[in-house]
Amino acid sequence: RMQKASSRIAKGNYLERLDASGPGEVAKLAESFNAMAESLEDSEIQRRELIRNLAHEFRTPLSNLKGYLEGLEDGLFDADDEIFTASKQQIDRLERLLNDLALISRVEAKQEQINIKAVKLAEVFKNIEKSLQPSFNAKNIQLDVEIDDSWQVQADPDRLEQILINLLNNALRHSAANTTVKLWATNNPANYSTIHVKDQGEGIAKKELKHIFTRFYQVDSARSSGASGIGLTIAKHFVEAQGGQIFVDSELGKGSHFYFTLATKK
Repeated sequence: RMQKASSRIAKGNYLERLDASGPGEVAKLAESFNAMAESLEDSEIQRRELIRNLAHEFRTPLSNLKGYLEGLEDGLFDADDEIFTASKQQIDRLERLLNDLALISRVEAKQEQINIKAVKLAEVFKNIEKSLQPSFNAKNIQLDVEIDDSWQVQADPDRLEQILINLLNNALRHSAANTTVKLWATNNPANYSTIHVKDQGEGIAKKELKHIFTRFYQVDSARSSGASGIGLTIAKHFVEAQGGQIFVDSELGKGSHFYFTLATKK
């Protein structure tokens, strides 16, 4: 029976299970077999979900580009700066998606090097603020940054910036005009610091929270905003690679509060 079941699993039938009610070692072997089959089934489900999500993410910008080209070909509109700008935005979106896919692949394979050292949070925060301020201004959203100039943590500065950019871009994406996004840090007695990003945006439903760091998982509003569904996953991996943990508190209509821990400089 086990040989036949193994053969069926090898052919892709991951629903195959054995009766584990037998005696002694036979039952244990059947239980192990069933656990393996369940793991393979979960992996297959994730593989199909990944393909479906990738198809969705690529289809939108490609469809937009195709529409622009067909419109030009049919003479529906002129080849002016507006069309070139819109086309470039779709190409940039595709490029970001490809870069994110390459990065998440390296991160999950633990091929991204992490160089931990003493980092001044004020310098990182100021770089981030300077980089993202134009995007916040464009949406009329206030970016409020607070940090003590002497504060230091043990981190990889490049990866720390990537984490904060991803979290702040996520906050920006889900915030309305005339609201505020805050970035600050708190110190804890157990030799670690907590870095916070809090917005006044649409918030996340309770049922969505447990999936929010899952690769390609998106709430409905994220799909319409052009998000890839990878940024929060990358942030989580980089936090954990530096020995920290990341959390989120949120409620629909009341904004979201993402925060993560890093060791304080000894």
